[in-house]
Amino acid sequence: MWEANTGRSLAVLKIPNDNKADYAAFNPDGTRVITLCDETKELSLWDWANRPGEPVAVFAGHEGSIQDFAFSADGRRLVTASGDRTARIWETATGKCLHIFSGHEEFVNGAAFSPDGRWIVTASGDQTAQIWDAATGENLMPLGWDNFPRTSAAFSPDGKKIVTGTIGGTVPVYTYDILGSADELRQLARARIGRKPTPEERKQYFPEATGK
Repeated sequence: MWEANTGRSLAVLKIPNDNKADYAAFNPDGTRVITLCDETKELSLWDWANRPGEPVAVFAGHEGSIQDFAFSADGRRLVTASGDRTARIWETATGKCLHIFSGHEEFVNGAAFSPDGRWIVTASGDQTAQIWDAATGENLMPLGWDNFPRTSAAFSPDGKKIVTGTIGGTVPVYTYDILGSADELRQLARARIGRKPTPEERKQYFPEATGK
């Protein structure tokens, strides 16, 4: 950790077992630093000012490389995207895994919270992006399919648009309106799918309508 205007060293974070720190970033309010170790497939959270000698929380459990991570706006949760085809939400105070998002068929390359923390968007090498309920882990809505693997996803500041990137050089932007419930998001999915859903899609996205 360095003081930007002077270059003075403020703290040294010692990664356990002499592993590498492959990436580092601040949490939203700057009081914590998170580091990524590709070798162990773990993230460590540090109170850099008061406790630089050891992490205050470790996020471990992914079986594949961590491709992306993002904090919720309040810094209390962390979402990770992994090569094990899952995304996970963690409690930053304890390192506890709260939900595992399963369903993508390839690497999950990107993940992000909505500004209000209610939704998660994931982008995958299976050419899809998905919206999830951050509180329950429920898969709510697909954002269509692309001809190329998706590499990243992000919400707009007002939470009403999602942008995704692909290796094909395109940047699809999706606009949606959520008035306050997962049921309204399901209704939006019905309206935008543009065709009759397959039996598998009905089971996954519209379980209450299965068999009707």
